Amino acid sequence: MRPSLFLQAALRLLFPLLLVTSGVVMWRGHQLPGGGFLGGLIASSALVLRELAFARTTGLSFGALKLSPRYLIVGGLTLSALSSLVAPLSGKEFMQGVWIYLPVIGDIGTPVAFDVGVYFTVIGVVSSILLPLIQEAKVGAGD
Repeated sequence: MRPSLFLQAALRLLFPLLLVTSGVVMWRGHQLPGGGFLGGLIASSALVLRELAFARTTGLSFGALKLSPRYLIVGGLTLSALSSLVAPLSGKEFMQGVWIYLPVIGDIGTPVAFDVGVYFTVIGVVSSILLPLIQEAKVGAGD
């Protein structure tokens, strides 16, 4: 399985666009359709396409940082769990939104933290399923 020059050229332009789109979909998800799950699917699709295009199967790489999908799963689940526990610790019902105002950012709350946790969990799960399949296809093809 050889790297595709067409896919490489297209991804040089589309990869940043896909990541920005996934971030926008994730950010607006607690008010409109979308959210962490859909944003995570878009981001993981971009990352897996990049692994296919550039013939790497070493794991997710963000520049010089190599990251195992397991770390994304654990980090995302931890963030989601912690965001759901903020409300009971502040005297409210479980999973109720707790909001704070930050001067530069504005209102931010536990629903956003929960969406970010789901976002990273989905990226980790999809990547941990698809990256071994890519590696197996490359080994089976003789590369």
